Amino acid sequence: MRKNPERLAWIVLLLAFTIFVGALAGVPLGIRAYLLSGRRDQYVSLEVQRGTLRVMAAGRGVPIAIAERYDDVSARTVVTTDLAQGRLIFQAPQEDAPVVASVQIYDNTEVTLTSARSPRFAVSQLPHQATLQVESGRVRINVTNTEDRPTVADVVTPHGHIQLKEGSYEVKVNGTRMEVTVRNGQAMLTNNGEDTVYLGPAERATIDGERVVGPQPAARDLIQSLLTVACDLNL
Repeated sequence: MRKNPERLAWIVLLLAFTIFVGALAGVPLGIRAYLLSGRRDQYVSLEVQRGTLRVMAAGRGVPIAIAERYDDVSARTVVTTDLAQGRLIFQAPQEDAPVVASVQIYDNTEVTLTSARSPRFAVSQLPHQATLQVESGRVRINVTNTEDRPTVADVVTPHGHIQLKEGSYEVKVNGTRMEVTVRNGQAMLTNNGEDTVYLGPAERATIDGERVVGPQPAARDLIQSLLTVACDLNL
């Protein structure tokens, strides 16, 4: 190289030009990717409707008792009810803070807020998204689109995964059995074996062990419902 400084100069010049062209193309692409995929946390609050709820925030090993409203619910927060009820409210991080989802939590239920995020910039085509984990009990979930984008809610249970679009739904988890009822809207239910069922308005499906049953009409046969309850209670 020392004997041929002209060659070295050309190599340095070509490398500098390559870096310049890469930066010229990469910076706009990076900015575009950030505008399209950037997200920020939603505002999530917990309303206590009856009794006292137990709340364990992420990273804390001891739950606290909540008898009134609890604001700024963070990801990985666990909410547990005994003889109590409450409601999680999800609001998009915008100036008018529209509600994009709500989760009614009934007695003897355990719910974990996995994540709740919305696009950071209006140019993004991504939806508002909320993800919950229901370990046991019963919840009613309302999913609401906003004027500028849809909302998608994901529910994870020990039995499988549910994806919910705009509408109203009920999820029950009890032992080896899970049931999803669609009041209005559309749901996609997938068990741990990757079997998938699509549900529309006034339909329901169950996962009993590893078996997916559905879609079925949301209206129940009273005698069959009593037999199911009796089996669950080992009567």
